Amino acid sequence: MALALDRLTINDLCGPLGLPQYTEGKAALCPFHKEKSGSFYVHKGGKTFKCFGCSVGGGLLDFVRARHPAWDKRQVFDFVVERAGLSDRQPTKADKAKRARMQRDIRAKAQKAAAAELQRIPELTNADPWAPEIAQRWQAGNDLAATDNGARSRLCASRGWPQEWHKDMVKRGLIAYPYLPWADPGTRNAGRGWAFPVQVPDFTSGKGYTLWNVGYHQRFSFDHGKTKQWVFIPYIPAEQKARNEYTKALHVAGRRCNAFPFVTPCEHPPRAVVIVEGQWDALTLRYAVGHNVPVLILGLRGASGILPLIAAWGDYLKREALPVVLIADGDAAGGQWFTTRNHSAPCFADRLERGLGLRVVKKQLRPAEWGKDLNDLHKRQPITREAFTEFLNSENIKTE
Repeated sequence: MALALDRLTINDLCGPLGLPQYTEGKAALCPFHKEKSGSFYVHKGGKTFKCFGCSVGGGLLDFVRARHPAWDKRQVFDFVVERAGLSDRQPTKADKAKRARMQRDIRAKAQKAAAAELQRIPELTNADPWAPEIAQRWQAGNDLAATDNGARSRLCASRGWPQEWHKDMVKRGLIAYPYLPWADPGTRNAGRGWAFPVQVPDFTSGKGYTLWNVGYHQRFSFDHGKTKQWVFIPYIPAEQKARNEYTKALHVAGRRCNAFPFVTPCEHPPRAVVIVEGQWDALTLRYAVGHNVPVLILGLRGASGILPLIAAWGDYLKREALPVVLIADGDAAGGQWFTTRNHSAPCFADRLERGLGLRVVKKQLRPAEWGKDLNDLHKRQPITREAFTEFLNSENIKTE
């Protein structure tokens, strides 16, 4: 496909599509909507197009899709490849080398652009006050998560959730769909991503805990969606007392709040803590067991989140003597929760058992061709509250 796109221009496709030829940089009547004055332009050597009347634009593939909206992706690809004369031809070594260079260039440009955007975040934190802007972004994202039916449907389908659960998560502030920090909400391609709150526990109020919002984690993609990355959006309170608490939280975290676990609280004092890998798995398990089951569910944010989790929650777990259930993914990374890689670095389970003196229940999921994590398991065979409480009871963890 890369070779075909490299060989063709929009004018090469116009004849077979029943359209006239276009002159680069010169206004023409748009072929995709009725108009009296030209607002359609071809740019970049005939590789891209844009209509300022109907806002349709893009590259060669987008041009074909706009002409034939009913075509699926395979039909569009086959049409372009055939026009390039590559349908019955095997690529040569030179073709493969050229394609590899093009892909490297695309990745390099995308990564450079993403890195430049990420570097802007510290600049944004210097704004005073920044809290209202971030609070507004989160609230707008929360509202958007509730009203964007397409995004909600795609997310629920990919996770095996009913849409009512999605609405409940939005209402509880566990998920949002805000614009990215560098996006302009006024543009069509502003850029959004699913986001989760990052919370630091405060145990100074006596028994129990209070969760302080210190920012949110947001996922964005680049390289045409092939690469996904998480970014931490820090929340700097404008009010002085809250700002002091934020500073304390940063100190406790060793300035690694972005690695703090994702928290799904329960409605009753917890009798156990369940730790899974990632925010998605934590939300799936909470959906399966409900908010009434007295277990605190924490989603670990990768291997880098182990020490921040212990730093933030260790004293509380030790004080309350809560048993900990570790549910690891069925892969090598999950196995490292329970095995020591070298003599100088204890595994996750050892840090909880020997370091904090906690009782730890170890459970690693079995890998299968359909998946390896809790979310995959739930989509294959839904987890039920009854089955989960029976599992806890078998480990002498009472939930009633």
